Amino acid sequence: MCLPIGSNSGRRQLGNSDMRITGLRPSTSSGSDDIEVIVDSSQAQFQGYWRTSNVQKGSFGPTYRVTDRSQYSPDPRTVQWVPSLPGSGSYTVAVWLPAGSPDRARAVKYRLFHAGSVSEFVVDQSESGGGWKQLGRQPFFFADSGQEFLELRVADVDASHEGSPLYIQADAVRFASPPPAIGSAPVVAPLGTAVNYVELSWGKVAHASSFVISRAVRGGPTAEVAELAGTTYLDLDIDGGTSYTYSVAGVNGAGPGPAALISVETPSGPPLEPVQGVTLKSVRGVPELSWQPTRDASAYLVERGRQSGGPFAAVAEVTGPTFCDFSAPGEAFYIIRAVNDHGPCALPSWQVNWKRP
Repeated sequence: MCLPIGSNSGRRQLGNSDMRITGLRPSTSSGSDDIEVIVDSSQAQFQGYWRTSNVQKGSFGPTYRVTDRSQYSPDPRTVQWVPSLPGSGSYTVAVWLPAGSPDRARAVKYRLFHAGSVSEFVVDQSESGGGWKQLGRQPFFFADSGQEFLELRVADVDASHEGSPLYIQADAVRFASPPPAIGSAPVVAPLGTAVNYVELSWGKVAHASSFVISRAVRGGPTAEVAELAGTTYLDLDIDGGTSYTYSVAGVNGAGPGPAALISVETPSGPPLEPVQGVTLKSVRGVPELSWQPTRDASAYLVERGRQSGGPFAAVAEVTGPTFCDFSAPGEAFYIIRAVNDHGPCALPSWQVNWKRP
């Protein structure tokens, strides 16, 4: 059964509850060129053991199909969604995901067979669902050959290493006309910058269903960092005193639109992250400390106290993540603090204790 969706008004949904697949050809008197063909789980072609379920909320229809990756099936478990399209042309393809949960597979591979080509996509089914998840960011050409479909093979999904259940879901798939192309770039402005974050905001763009954010550091190569449905982005993977160039572009089933560029310079300051992973061992009766290198640190202050909790006094400043204290008393407590040209980090490491053997 092909169920209507309120947000898809203006499209023709092609379906027939008596068929295993949707595919009534549209009437030429419809007056609309928008096509939407939905193959629900009740119309898809399953092989192997799958069970019908309504446990997860937000399914497309009243039920969907599910299987446990670790469960035995006498036949290979596959599902194919075979659309009956009204003709050759370009179509977007989207899968409907019921509500996700931690026991759902995080890397489910889908194969799209179209016009003699095969395109592959990996979808995280543990994410929140109850809606369409488009495969790719562009439409795909279909030749109307009768041999075109979307396929999921359970064998492509890695089994759980813990032996616990790992469920793979199969719900509806939509084949639809591409939406209108995005014709304009968003207007982007910085909401705030600091040593440890950059926050951006932008306005809505006609026909954009989401926004792709990319970033370049100090004029280097651009890399995608996020895709969001909203109009703000908080970047916490930041270094102080660094120039960043962000690109923000709307995207929909027709592909990405024009991108807006904005450059941001973050202020400089002392290291923000405390030193982690401090260990201490005795080497020929001398305490040797080591720790993990810290971001934004050019050196490290080694502080020593005679009792737990301090007071502590600096005994050395070193550039590497190790220190041997040849002047240590019989018992000592140590903390390490990251330092750069703007001063020491406000937060020290956890203290470690040493006693002479």
